[in-house]
Amino acid sequence: NWFAKFMQRPHHDVVKYLHVDSWECGSQNWSPYFANEFARRRGYNILSVLPIMAGVPVAYPEMILRDIRQTIDDLIDDVFFATVARKAHEYGVKLSAESVAPTMVSDGMAHYKYADMPMGEYWLDSPTHDKPNDMLDAISGAHVYGKNIVQAEGFTEVRGVWNETPASIKGLLDRNFALGMNRLFFHVNTHN
Repeated sequence: NWFAKFMQRPHHDVVKYLHVDSWECGSQNWSPYFANEFARRRGYNILSVLPIMAGVPVAYPEMILRDIRQTIDDLIDDVFFATVARKAHEYGVKLSAESVAPTMVSDGMAHYKYADMPMGEYWLDSPTHDKPNDMLDAISGAHVYGKNIVQAEGFTEVRGVWNETPASIKGLLDRNFALGMNRLFFHVNTHN
């Protein structure tokens, strides 16, 4: 809703992109519509096996958990990303998006079929937070879905100690260019 309100303001034509950044809302696994969507997509009632989501043993747990995760993934694509892409295009802007994987259970590469400009991220000196497949999902998604621009939020850090230099980060930059990234957004870096 905020994007629609913003785009209805005067001079909204200066806006060229709608960007979905990192998913930092935790992993949602329920909504008022989830049970109905689950039944429609998987063919059985989730409420009869709902205790599995609290760790209570039930019959066929692997199948049920797979079905729950697949439904979450389907909804992320079919409801969230499809809606965001449709709204961006209704307002004449392109969608730039990062994947919600691995924060949410989902197929990170599949999200990029909706993005005009797929975007991954890579981190600097932050091994506890780096997502090694993130750039690979964006790059592969761009190739699979025919996107020319592969963006990166690059050099993200947990603790900025401001000790990096262009020479010290060149190897990491070169690696991501070699993988297929072709547009960089510096994240949390000084530029002096």
